[in-house]
Amino acid sequence: MLGMVDVEMIRQMNRHHSIREISRMTGWSRQTVRKHLAGAPEPPVYRTVGPRPRPVMDPFVRVVEQWLTAPWGHIAQADFGTAVVMIGHDRREVALF
Repeated sequence: MLGMVDVEMIRQMNRHHSIREISRMTGWSRQTVRKHLAGAPEPPVYRTVGPRPRPVMDPFVRVVEQWLTAPWGHIAQADFGTAVVMIGHDRREVALF
């Protein structure tokens, strides 16, 4: 399938060259060149098959959704935890936000 840039290039080339010459220069068949000169092809239709499995994230989906929907004031410090940070020789516990 040709991209929009290719279709525009065919249209520009058609001002000075025949369909057969465009076909030879680009390597596309004459039918393809003719089809794209005739009009815009239908845009592709994408269908969703369904939700994809997430084996790694499934146990944590509810927690993440709660974090995203809860107002910031109601999220407890314990939900995020703490981390130990080393800055030079100084060791501090920092809350993860």
